[in-house]
Amino acid sequence: MALQCGANSGSSRSNHSVLAFTAFNNCVSWVLATGQTSWFYLYGATIVRYQFPS
Repeated sequence: MALQCGANSGSSRSNHSVLAFTAFNNCVSWVLATGQTSWFYLYGATIVRYQFPS
């Protein structure tokens, strides 16, 4: 899934700040979601490793 962290170049200048703010919020939300998912997988893998040592 491609993620664009930026406003459309064809936007009018009056809406540029709004689009940039929206894009920034989307990027932050995506980074937080990805970070939480990665942390969840790492945490789960650590628990499994201790529960079932190889």
